[in-house]
Amino acid sequence: MPASIFCLTLQTRPFLCLIKPDVMHKLTSIVCSFLTGRGQQCKVNDTVSSLVDIGLSIVQGSGIGPTLYIIMKSDLSALSALNDIFKYADDTTLLVPQHTDTELQQEFNHVRSWAANNCLILNLSKTKEMVFKQTSVRCFHMPAALDDVEQTDCCKLLGVSVQF
Repeated sequence: MPASIFCLTLQTRPFLCLIKPDVMHKLTSIVCSFLTGRGQQCKVNDTVSSLVDIGLSIVQGSGIGPTLYIIMKSDLSALSALNDIFKYADDTTLLVPQHTDTELQQEFNHVRSWAANNCLILNLSKTKEMVFKQTSVRCFHMPAALDDVEQTDCCKLLGVSVQF
């Protein structure tokens, strides 16, 4: 057996083990056990709040949290093939060109609906709409802003400032 085929076999073996029904059941049980029965308290100076149940939630700061979030949002996709949704960790970027078959408001409503169906709340204070245009265009009509979203000429995308 050539070395490359051997390496491929070794690399795919863990994945094939994961999709076995008995392993998936055990893995699901472990993840559910990790996510349930958790509480949160806050301490300010010497005062500690009462313990509050946080329910079934991705635990911030845990090693498994980012992976679970990526798996959870794997079914979020744009309505139109002409539009794109880029996902990285807990950031999501929706890109809608000027000429498309699905308007920005429809795509944004789709993302909002997906979030609500997955028990998530969009942080609208961090949500920004940025319109790009060619600098050579003389006559430009600025589209109406999305509902409840600030339209801006600069924003941070994955920690990088983007300005138009």
